[in-house]
Amino acid sequence: MSSRRPASTKSNETAQRLRAELQSLKQQTFSAEIAGTAAETSSMNVEAHSHFDALSAPEQAAGSLGVHPEAWKPIK
Repeated sequence: MSSRRPASTKSNETAQRLRAELQSLKQQTFSAEIAGTAAETSSMNVEAHSHFDALSAPEQAAGSLGVHPEAWKPIK
């Protein structure tokens, strides 16, 4: 008959250290993704605002309604 050996503390410590490193890497990846998304969004907003500011006042008013330009028909 065979007997089971008690778990060594060294292997438990190694496993805990690896889990901590893995968690740290997950956090770093998550933070990098958040920072990348924020950078993309801010650059898109700056570009959109510069185009919006180039419009005339009536064009800005129509643009702020959020309706596609092709959807409007002139009043007869």
